[in-house]
Formats: sequence, structure tokens, C-alpha cells
Amino acid sequence: MSDHPNQVGPSRKRMGMLDWIAVMGNKLPHPFWLFLYIIAILLIISNILAALGVSAVNPSNNKVVQAMPLISAEGLRIVTRDFVKNFRDFLPLTNILSMMVGVGLAEGTGLLGALMRKTILAVPANLFIPVACLVAVCGNAASDPAIVLLPALFASIFAAQDKNPLIGVALGYGVTCTAWAANLGISATNDVVLLGFAEQVAKPFKPVAVPVVANWYFNVAAAILTAITATFVTRKYVEPRLQNEPYVKDALDNKSGQVTELESKGLKYAGIAALVYIAVILILLLPPNAPLRNPKTGTIMPSPFIDGLVAIMMFLFFIPSYVYGRVVGTIKKQGDAPKYIYKAIESMAPFILMCLIVGQFLALFNYSNIPTILAVKGAEFLKSVGFTGAPLWTVFILFTTLLNLLIGSSNTKWFAFAPIFVPMLMALGYHPATTTMAYRIGDSVTNGISPLFNYYPILLGYVKRYSGREEVGPMLAALVPYSIANLIGWTILFLIWTALGIPLGPGGPVYLP
Repeated sequence: MSDHPNQVGPSRKRMGMLDWIAVMGNKLPHPFWLFLYIIAILLIISNILAALGVSAVNPSNNKVVQAMPLISAEGLRIVTRDFVKNFRDFLPLTNILSMMVGVGLAEGTGLLGALMRKTILAVPANLFIPVACLVAVCGNAASDPAIVLLPALFASIFAAQDKNPLIGVALGYGVTCTAWAANLGISATNDVVLLGFAEQVAKPFKPVAVPVVANWYFNVAAAILTAITATFVTRKYVEPRLQNEPYVKDALDNKSGQVTELESKGLKYAGIAALVYIAVILILLLPPNAPLRNPKTGTIMPSPFIDGLVAIMMFLFFIPSYVYGRVVGTIKKQGDAPKYIYKAIESMAPFILMCLIVGQFLALFNYSNIPTILAVKGAEFLKSVGFTGAPLWTVFILFTTLLNLLIGSSNTKWFAFAPIFVPMLMALGYHPATTTMAYRIGDSVTNGISPLFNYYPILLGYVKRYSGREEVGPMLAALVPYSIANLIGWTILFLIWTALGIPLGPGGPVYLP
């Protein structure tokens, strides 16, 4: 272990804020019970509002909407007769399980890990940090593999450059986690779930399509911006701050990041398979009257291509992953591929349980007509006080950012937020894709420093492994600038983007048509 004579462990005062966040967050009930409590409160409130005759006029169809009591015969039927239907029709459930067929195989065969290592190790030393930042930004498409692999891989590379490996841990963990809303591609855990739920909660107010690519343009711009700002933060702040921190040299495994000849061969054939698949999709999409175009109008938006993006993306992961697995030997017989998929779907068990209870909550909430009433009344209030545009979005993002420190689960917050805020902001004229993107910004930027983030134990493990100490204070201090840079950069980008009315992605206009 290198020696640092001036080393001082972080005091309790220095860690007080994070300790308080952890204590408060741990007092919150499990999301399953949290939504049960919310349902119980909803039942009472719905009957009170119904008794008071509360109503509103839905501006999308000019119909009067009356509050409906849930403690009633129809409310009982919704939670008995429609119980399975509410679960089955919960759109994010089927979408995410479909995507996990492809993503799970890519993870299980080792394709994702090999691809990330190949990308990083092929980069010249002087370009390593910006490319590493971009890879880390896009890591949320791989979720677990990126957060587990990149800190260790980057640590080894920094050590090979005679730098402190803790810098690599900070870059790998901090950028991957705080850039959860940015990507050059489509993320199963973000785009598919969050946008799918936004579409579902928008239907009772005004049916509107929200495809999984509705935030893609902004995601790409945010990914490029983050790669630039994270490079600056790493060079100007993180490296100087962590370079003199003591570390355990024996913890390093400089060979762990090497891509074997067999893995390189597998990546080659997987790449060829991906290109062939993409070529086939383009042949089915680009020519006039192609099968994936709209059969009536001949357009791409809307079309079977947009509606079927989940399936198309699933096979984009599945086919190259299967080819890779056959080449490197991680798939030797027919039963191997399903095993990797089983494992991926098993990891979704907490999400499936949440879908079960949230599906019931959403059905009851929609029947009560409270979402529409809240949307109309809330929008009228915001208009009356002039609280729209940039001030509205800034406060919304900051509120989500602070709440993310207490509730680490992105889905839990969105399942509670979306039924209220999506219709309310639709009443102000904003498309659900806009509200979703604003939420994603606030939900992402504090992930890297939140002690309640799902992957925080991974950070603790790497700090212990490479520093030999339990104290995580110096690491968290180095991660804060990543959060601040993304919060400021993304918020400004979002405000300019929405002010100009630039679509957030295909099928994702800023305003409702």
C-alpha cells in the first residue's frame, strides 16, 4: 500500500448529510408496501371527493369528469374481477420482459463485457478519458455489467498509466450512474419502462403514442455533452483530488481487462451478424410501400416499425449475442441460451412484483377520475400564477433530483409521479415525452452520490478493494462534481431544447399536436 502521511479519515460531520439521507431513506417502507398505503389513502380520498361533488372539464374532449368513489361496488370489482387484467395490461411489464430476452443473452454470453473492454483497450492513451466517459455514459444500456465491470477496468488502466486506480473507480461508477438518462442507443431499463408507463397514464386524459424512441434525440445530445463535461471534471477535479489517496497495489489485476483472441473473433462475427440484421430491417423499412412502413400513408412515423421497436431491439441484442456465444463457447448446446435468459428474467422479480401492485393502483386511480381532475385544476393554478415554461421545468427537475436522494428506485418514483404530472402537464400542452425527459434528468444526476441507489454497495466494495479502507468520503467528494455538471448542463440543454420546440425524439414532440 502506498503511504500518505497526511491521510485523515472523514469525520462524522463531513458525512453527516449522506448519513442523514441514508437514515431517512431507510425509514421509507418497501415500494410494494408504499403503494399499498397509497392505494388505501386513495380509497378514502376518492370517496371524500365524490361526496363533495368535485369535478372538472377535460379540455381534450370538453366532457365533465366527476370524482368517483372507490369504496363502492365498482371499486370492489376493479380489484377482484379485473385484478389479472390490470397486471397483464401493464405496458412496461411486457416491454421490459421482451427486451430482457435479448439483453440477458448479451450479458450472459459475455458479449457486453467483451465489447466494452474491446472499445476501451483499443483507444490511445491521450484519448482514453473522453472515450471512457462516453462508454460509461452508454453503460446504462447494459445496466449491471457496466457498473460492475467499468470501475475495475478503468482502475487497471489508470494504474498502468502510473495513476491512482481510485480515479478509474470514480470515473467508471460516477459517470455511468449519474448519466442514467443519456445514451447513444435505447435503454431497456429507461426508455422502455418510463416512456411505456407515460403512454399508459396519458390514455385516460388524452390517448397519445409515446414510442420507446421518444427521448432519443435528447438522449444522444446529453450523452455527447456528458462525455465532454465528464472529461473536464475528471481531468481538472477528480484526478488531482484522488491522485494522492493511498491505494492497495496488490488489488490490481492488469490482465483482467484484456480481450482474448477468441473473444475478438466472437466480437467480429457478432458485428457481422448485427450488420446483416440491420441491413434486413432497412430493406423492410426504406423502400416505398415497404412492410414496416404505415400501410395506409407509407410513412415511418407512425408505422409498424415504430410500434415494433421493442421486438426489433430485442432481436438486435439476441442475434449477435447468440452468434458471439457460439463462437466463444458460452453457448455450446441449445439449452445454454435459455439459461442466460432465465437468469436475466429472474433478476426482474422485484420489478414484476411492483408491476402487480402498480397495475392495481393505476386502474383504481384512473377509475376515480382523480388524475384528470388534478391535471385540470393543477394546470389552471399554474397558469393563473404564471408558473410555466423554464421556471416550471427547473423546479420539477430540482424536486426530482432531491427526491432521488431519498428514493433510489427510478421506477418507484415514476410510478407515483407519472399519473399526476403527465396529465397535469398535458393540460398545459406538453407531450408526455417532455415530462418523462425532465423526470429522467432529475432522476439521474444524483445516482452516483446517493447512498440509497441500488448499486451503492458496489461502490463501497470497490473503495474497500482499492483503498483498503472503509471510508468512502474522499470518493463521494470526487463524485459530486459529476452530479453538479450533469444537473447544470442537462437542465440548461433541456430548457433551450424545449424553448426552441425541437422534438425530443421520433414521436416525441415538446408540445401536444
